Amino acid sequence: MSFFFHRSGVGAVLPIEVIGPIDHPSYSDNPFPAAIQHRLFPIHSLPSSDLLLARPLLPHAVPEQFKSWPRVSSQWVEWVERLQPCFGEQWKSVGLWNLIEMSKVGMSRQSSLFDCMIRFWSPCSNAFLFPWGPMSPTLYDIHLFTGLPLIGPDSPYLINDSSAPKLAPPRYCFPLYRAVVKQYESYPDVPSVTEHIMFLWVLICQYLFCPISGKPSSEYLPLACSLSTGKVYNLGAMLLGSFYQGINSCVANNPLSKLGGIAWLLQVWTAAYFSKLFSFSTSSSSLSITSLMQGQLSLSAVDFLDFLQTKTFDDLTPPPKPHIGSFDHSWIATHPRLKDETKESVLDILLTACIHHRFLIVDCLGARSPVVATAKVGWSFEVYNPALFARQFGFLQIIPHSSFYYPVDIAHLASEIESGRFSRASIELLLSIPPLFLNPVRASSLEEEGSFQLWWAPRFASLVPPFRYPSGMR
Repeated sequence: MSFFFHRSGVGAVLPIEVIGPIDHPSYSDNPFPAAIQHRLFPIHSLPSSDLLLARPLLPHAVPEQFKSWPRVSSQWVEWVERLQPCFGEQWKSVGLWNLIEMSKVGMSRQSSLFDCMIRFWSPCSNAFLFPWGPMSPTLYDIHLFTGLPLIGPDSPYLINDSSAPKLAPPRYCFPLYRAVVKQYESYPDVPSVTEHIMFLWVLICQYLFCPISGKPSSEYLPLACSLSTGKVYNLGAMLLGSFYQGINSCVANNPLSKLGGIAWLLQVWTAAYFSKLFSFSTSSSSLSITSLMQGQLSLSAVDFLDFLQTKTFDDLTPPPKPHIGSFDHSWIATHPRLKDETKESVLDILLTACIHHRFLIVDCLGARSPVVATAKVGWSFEVYNPALFARQFGFLQIIPHSSFYYPVDIAHLASEIESGRFSRASIELLLSIPPLFLNPVRASSLEEEGSFQLWWAPRFASLVPPFRYPSGMR
């Protein structure tokens, strides 16, 4: 699988585009309520939820074993290879091909990496707060890593696909992943629809949602059933929402010890952006996703922590600015919305999907599948705000604006946004908004390049107290 990360560093061409507000009549009458602005721009103060930024912890608090860490077995690889002749083309059309190829590659956990990185995580900002500015895995990163779709329905809790097969979850205690895989070891050569659904269920549970129990969860079975029909979902947004929820739960509930399998994304992301600090099996200037999965941090925890507190963005290896070749996966060529578009138009549509802010629905409160589609429940969410880390897209990083507008009046949602829980009516309102009509978007800026760093330096000093391991600790 080809990839776009290069260890030679960032090019010399300075971008003139930024992620910021736009001047459009449809937005002018609908300014964001104060509660929404606070959720989108929390870096102006230190919220109480940012526990790890406020106090040091004992070193090496991350557990060596995660029950939900994705595991590879020869039986799983054999299952993939047996199903591929029947369903391989469908995997490509729904955007799962690269993820399935990744699932055949082992990846060892690097607990010291997590121990260092998690200390800079801000649950309120959904970003790492570094001396050079906020950073976070982006939808563009996820697309480069996995090829997952970036458009379509984006929550596993809002699926009501009447055309999908109806497969009831097991009535007995949910088995371990390996038990599901073993169940189909001796099946005939021609796989059934049910077998394919069970395969997809294991895949998305292990790599997209990573239930902390280490077992497949029934709440994701409707998604697997619908995927088996060839329907395309915004799996990239689902993965990012799971990542935010998993990291935030770890920090808020029991720092570090609750970190689960979704941390595989953090490990790959760190290897990509800090590749100069990793050793890889290949010496090529470009890195495949397989190389990133198997890369090993070369620094000790002490030295890596020092790096994170003393270096600049220029010392990192972010992906190049999105271009036409960045979006060329198989699902794009067959998607009804994209297949007849020019390459330039596809770039504009998918880049817009990567850089506009959005609410990521991460949990259903009050019910579980299959009744969630009709029950009177609420939904919790996480905020994706790429304006905080525009440099990761190759844009100029400017001071984040706190005056944004929405194409519909959502002032009445202020209390729900403050509480972190949406009602069904609010979900339906947000789903009715055309996805390409959201902001922030690309815009030109007259702001000087150094103004953000002058603005950020004193805020970082107050938000993130310096941390050092005890003397002699490695």
